[in-house]
Amino acid sequence: MEKPMLGARRVAAIFIATAWLGLAARACDAATTIDPTADDANVCVLLTKSEAAAALGVPVKDGDLGPLSTRGGAQCNYEPEHPEAVSPVHVAVKIMPPMIDWEKYKQDRRTELESSRPTPGKLRPVPGLGDDAYFAGHVLNVRRGKVFLQVVLWKTTAGALAKGDQETPEDKLVKEIAARALTRMR
Repeated sequence: MEKPMLGARRVAAIFIATAWLGLAARACDAATTIDPTADDANVCVLLTKSEAAAALGVPVKDGDLGPLSTRGGAQCNYEPEHPEAVSPVHVAVKIMPPMIDWEKYKQDRRTELESSRPTPGKLRPVPGLGDDAYFAGHVLNVRRGKVFLQVVLWKTTAGALAKGDQETPEDKLVKEIAARALTRMR
């Protein structure tokens, strides 16, 4: 009689441990809020691994957190666990360095697009997102206060190669990612 009870206890202990580990794993992937201007800001909080996988439609590696440049800023890149040999597929969120002048950066992107060959492009405004937002090509730039957020999503080769002034299916996902990221910034 004693042995079946030990077996039942083991099963219960395994069940409890598994449930606890599942909750802990979800907590690690759960979004919190960050101060994007802090030197140690973990921008991977702005887009979780599970959200990146959902956006790309494939399992992804852990977010690659790193500096954006020697002048500051931070970025978090997610890539597929099993990428094709040559694949543009990835999603990234970036906080630009604080000394970047938003208006100058925007004007530079405008000039760059208008002079691109063979087909010139235009900035595409995105109303209702942050204080100012626009697509430059397929890169979404969003300003809220002094914080400058960029979101990049390459899901398909066709989307990556589309003209910059044309809306793509990825653009809707990028706007959703940016809107969610803004809610996670203090």
